[in-house]
Amino acid sequence: MRLSKQQEKQRADHVDALKKAEEAVRGKFAELTAKLADLTGPVNDAIRSYNSALSDAEGFARETAEAFRETCDEKSDRWRESEAGQSADSFTQEWEAFEASELEEIEIVEPELSEEPCHAEALGSLPAESE
Repeated sequence: MRLSKQQEKQRADHVDALKKAEEAVRGKFAELTAKLADLTGPVNDAIRSYNSALSDAEGFARETAEAFRETCDEKSDRWRESEAGQSADSFTQEWEAFEASELEEIEIVEPELSEEPCHAEALGSLPAESE
């Protein structure tokens, strides 16, 4: 068996069409990747800004808690064991417990085609005649 000249031309046309379509798919994936990078940049800038403000807030809470603890520690044992002392200790512990974790920056995994478009090559390499 053998491909006719018409079938060989049709195959060549299909191979060309597949190659062009593959280029289009790859081009669109490249555009998508670029757009994702453009979109995530400002979001990550905002996240870094938030994390900086969070760090400042944690520093404030830590310093405030230390000041409260020093004030409590300067009081007498009798005062610390009193209702007011216990209340102040609970208040201070709440400030000492303030802890926040930073937001993670967005990381976009570059999209990939689930299968590499190689159909043009596969179609083009099919035999033209039987042995």
